Amino acid sequence: MEQEYEKPLVLVVDDDPTNLRILVSKLNREYRLGVAKSGTKALEYMKKQIPDLVLLDVMMPDMDGYEVCGHIKREPRLSDVPVIFISYVDDPSQKTRGFEVGGVDYITKPFHDAEVLARVRTHIMIKQMREQLKRHNAQIGKELDEHRRQLLALLDNLPGLAYREIVAEGIPDARRAVNFVSDGVLGLTGYAPERFMGEERLGLL
Repeated sequence: MEQEYEKPLVLVVDDDPTNLRILVSKLNREYRLGVAKSGTKALEYMKKQIPDLVLLDVMMPDMDGYEVCGHIKREPRLSDVPVIFISYVDDPSQKTRGFEVGGVDYITKPFHDAEVLARVRTHIMIKQMREQLKRHNAQIGKELDEHRRQLLALLDNLPGLAYREIVAEGIPDARRAVNFVSDGVLGLTGYAPERFMGEERLGLL
């Protein structure tokens, strides 16, 4: 059985108690829920907890949803949180504004329970996939840095030279070009590494 703390956290922001009650009743089986009845309360809530998604009413008395979303997107620690707007206004210009301020979706009231749940699931899944990809890329970066460090350590302690032989018609070029000289060559030959890379390298070889 899934533990409560493992569920994604959805913050529902609406000044209408009826809408809050309906949304909470439909989402609480799959998600942990936070509730705020104004934009100000929502921003105060997010100072303490970062939700995985915000369901945000557009028309509210203290500040509208667009203004709240703007605050969210300007805050670095919150900017990746997806915001879904909910509004009675079915106006393309209002939907466009919602996307312009950083919203990921726009649901028109009266909403259908299944639609709200499907959209919340979709955007939380997208957020989780994005975070997983970010963690994966960070891990690959760490592994590449470690491999690079190990290679440099190996080259620094290699007691010899590294050549590149240019083969022409199956016959190696006797003028072997020196690509790398390690510090260990000093103990091996008595000559500093720099001497193998200068004009006198052929004489030394």
